[in-house]
Amino acid sequence: MTSATATPALAARRAGTGDLAGLVGLESSCFGPDERWSAPSWQAELDGDDRAVWVAVRTRRDADAGGCQAFDEVVAACCVHLAGEDAELFRVMTAPALRGLGVATMLVSAGLAWARAHGAVRMLLEVRHDNVTARSLYADLGFTDLYLRTNYYGYGLDAVVMSRPVGEPTPPEPTLVRTPANVPTGKGLWSDLHDEGDTND
Repeated sequence: MTSATATPALAARRAGTGDLAGLVGLESSCFGPDERWSAPSWQAELDGDDRAVWVAVRTRRDADAGGCQAFDEVVAACCVHLAGEDAELFRVMTAPALRGLGVATMLVSAGLAWARAHGAVRMLLEVRHDNVTARSLYADLGFTDLYLRTNYYGYGLDAVVMSRPVGEPTPPEPTLVRTPANVPTGKGLWSDLHDEGDTND
């Protein structure tokens, strides 16, 4: 029997317009005011034909509705853009309380699969040179350093460009995170990890 206090299982799915508020709320918990993406920026991600947003969600019950109405709480997100045979990994963010559980790995793996299905051969990303957590995550996912962009994020803040072929296998989905077959797919499609605190997998 499942305890009433058990953590709800997480599910991965494509994001839709209905996830906009959840994405904006997640921004507030992951980034400072100067680094947050706005609601219009996220709407553009959801609407673009050359990109996709994937989210990890857990089902919550609305206490104001007597616990009878369920809704999806967005706890992580990942964006991928297409440009010919290249795909680019953009924003990856995970709610602070769920870092270290493999959620970011799950979403990046989903992004790689999506890019491969849409004809991409290689995936690129940019990450701050001193973001050890993010670089370690990406290395575990098969990304290797390509070149350095000096002062990309400001004086003394270099960007490391990393890449990997999208056809290579990715780590298996963490057993903690399940993706039920009956999760509805959203209408819409799928920042760099600038702050070390925002990249814990």
